[in-house]
Amino acid sequence: MSTRRQVLQWGGLAGGVSLVAGCGFSGNKPNGTGGDDGGGGSSTLTIEGPVLPTLDPQVISNGMWMVNRGLIEGMLMQTDDGTDVQPASAESWDVSDDGRVYTFHLREANWSDGSPVTADDFMFAYERLLEPKSSGAGVTLGANSYVSSLGIKNALQFQQGIVEDWAEVGVKAPDEKTIEITLETPNQGFLMGMTHASMCPLPKKVLEEHEAEWELPENIITNGPFTVEATQTNVSMTLVKNPEYWDADNVDLDQINYRMNDGTATPTLVPFENGEVDIMSVGDAAMLLRFQNEPELQGKLHSAKPGSIYYLALLHSKNETLSDIRIRQALSLAMGRDTAAKSVPLVEPTTSLVPQSVAGWDESVTNPEDIDKAKQLLADAGYPDGKGLPTITILNGGNPSPMITTIMSNWETNLGIKVANDAVESGVYVQKRSALNDANYIGFYFGSFAAELNWSKWVGSLWSPTFTKPFSLSAKDYQEYLDLQKSDLKPAELTKQLNEIADERCSDEVKQFAELTDKASKTVDPDEATEAFKIAAKAREDCFIFLPIAQGSYHFAVNERVTGFHPRPTGDQYYYKTLGVK
Repeated sequence: MSTRRQVLQWGGLAGGVSLVAGCGFSGNKPNGTGGDDGGGGSSTLTIEGPVLPTLDPQVISNGMWMVNRGLIEGMLMQTDDGTDVQPASAESWDVSDDGRVYTFHLREANWSDGSPVTADDFMFAYERLLEPKSSGAGVTLGANSYVSSLGIKNALQFQQGIVEDWAEVGVKAPDEKTIEITLETPNQGFLMGMTHASMCPLPKKVLEEHEAEWELPENIITNGPFTVEATQTNVSMTLVKNPEYWDADNVDLDQINYRMNDGTATPTLVPFENGEVDIMSVGDAAMLLRFQNEPELQGKLHSAKPGSIYYLALLHSKNETLSDIRIRQALSLAMGRDTAAKSVPLVEPTTSLVPQSVAGWDESVTNPEDIDKAKQLLADAGYPDGKGLPTITILNGGNPSPMITTIMSNWETNLGIKVANDAVESGVYVQKRSALNDANYIGFYFGSFAAELNWSKWVGSLWSPTFTKPFSLSAKDYQEYLDLQKSDLKPAELTKQLNEIADERCSDEVKQFAELTDKASKTVDPDEATEAFKIAAKAREDCFIFLPIAQGSYHFAVNERVTGFHPRPTGDQYYYKTLGVK
């Protein structure tokens, strides 16, 4: 497990903002001449994206998305638009009548060395993913990548050390071609969750033989459409078509050249405009504006459905001014999201923590802005026209988003309050985000997140009851919560005591949210579950602990010669399998 430990020790990984930047494709010759020449030559694209510290799909990093895009294939894949699933390593699956037991039937498929993919590879990967020595489930870079919203029976308890016998975890292999997964409760988002990189198999024999060096080109084997031919640390990676892939006949590209960018240089479209880049991620505001304003670039920007949320989350402070829900509600109702969203190209305002792309979304899960009501709430809380309210701070990692500075201006104008921006480096950001800050420091931290488009994910996993409860603790209780984490208690007892503090002492609003989410998660009928999750989502909005700002998408500059590019609103963004060249 040394690869995971090494990654978790790298202090620079934790950026706090969980929306991981995407990658782009680039041609390996000027003017896109690296592709098929029309005379039967090989087809090649080259990717320019972030540095890949590891290819371990069980560690949250850019590398796990690379793996999921085209190196290692799990049992299921997403459809092109990211709204449903399709068979991958599993050719079919069955679901029990109570919605709790899924039986996956693996197809005949090989690793790139010609050896068969078996249920043993999946079982090995899942036990490794959930081993108690791994980091607990999280959403930030460097954390263990298990997605707790999958709801696999005793999975999280095994990872936390509460359950010690692997046989009690709801993952079984009746034979070499069957995997049976039992859930704690029915979960409408389970199949979509199975497309996550963490649920990929791993070649047991390679990891056991090479341990931390299993990722090296001379050692790694893959079961996806591509495999690794060569790497140059922090510089480049060459992928080639995997002839052993079960669906190789439908893979058009012969080679993908991945050029790594450490993100220190000023973002530029020059490589794309020069024809050196076929596809590249575009997130810089100035670059996005160029696609809107310059004729030669129009039509070359491709965007996924909105699947990310920009938000503010309550900071913990010894000053409990913001424990008054009326003040938090006032700040939400007077945020001025329309102007905040417009400060960033192609971003839409929202008053919901659930993207509008999720099927069944409607206005019932929102809290529309109302400046007059906000002023009254502030006055009722003892701060008429904002007088006497301590300065509200917005914490963010790196350069402040224009959204932050716009919100600061809006709050000052609409409510008469003072607002400060605290832009810090990523390590400090992560520390302040979870610390009990001094009495002169109150406010929110800024973040963003993207995930699969289903209610279970956006209500039961992201800003879930378990995650939300500590935010509503009093300063005294939260200090006890932090101190307990430093104790020498065994994992099972530590988790038990932490949960007791959070469950018993959280606010009534959060308890209501938790009860409604639990009810929704146990609902078998998909339509009824959607309605139940919507009610739970509204209850979370009414806590005003997390304040949604806007929803966004992934954007890509795409050369006209590229075919089969289907962006999706999830971390892996698009699959390599469908890409080709004209």
